[in-house]
Amino acid sequence: MSDKKETKGRADNVDRLVSHRLKMRRMMLGLSQNDLGKAVDVSIQQVQKYEKATNRISSGKLFAFSKFLKVPVAYFYDQSDDSGNIIGSVLAEEASSYSSDLK
Repeated sequence: MSDKKETKGRADNVDRLVSHRLKMRRMMLGLSQNDLGKAVDVSIQQVQKYEKATNRISSGKLFAFSKFLKVPVAYFYDQSDDSGNIIGSVLAEEASSYSSDLK
């Protein structure tokens, strides 16, 4: 239960990667934050918070973004750009934490 309390509302490296990819795709298509917000029924302020990783993106909202932006959900987790190996480092940290808890 403590894991849920620690992560609720806080963006981690994966959240920041997803936010970065969301903004990158929106800009690639020449869309405004307002265009994106209207398409998925959120305010421009909420889009800004998603893109800055201030607010975490729910799985349902991520699915809506992927449909509107015409990319698979996996696109948001792709690390082939300059994002670095974020997911790999997060998994390594979690594995280390898990093994420490077992001792």
